[in-house]
Amino acid sequence: MELKITTKQERPLLSRTDVFAEITFIGATPSTEIVKKEIAKQTKANEQLIHIKKIATEFGYQKAKVEAHIYKDEKTMKLMIKKGRKAIEKEQKQKDAAKPAEEKKSE
Repeated sequence: MELKITTKQERPLLSRTDVFAEITFIGATPSTEIVKKEIAKQTKANEQLIHIKKIATEFGYQKAKVEAHIYKDEKTMKLMIKKGRKAIEKEQKQKDAAKPAEEKKSE
């Protein structure tokens, strides 16, 4: 596997650095742990403070795009991931609540 960092963007208000990379590989898509180790090696960051947000492969190609966040400390990392999950859950609840109202309109 070969990882090439394409963009690094500092986010001081979020206490993190956003990293965008491309990986080329042979066979199956590398796991998040393998990608995390490679990003840590290239950026000299603590592996425990890296959160892989997305590994998006292209159909038929041995390539993938990676989006990762490198946090300044573990407390901030846990807080931001928790907030992200809560936002997703809230959005899902709103969609679920809207479905019965839509079904009544169609009747």
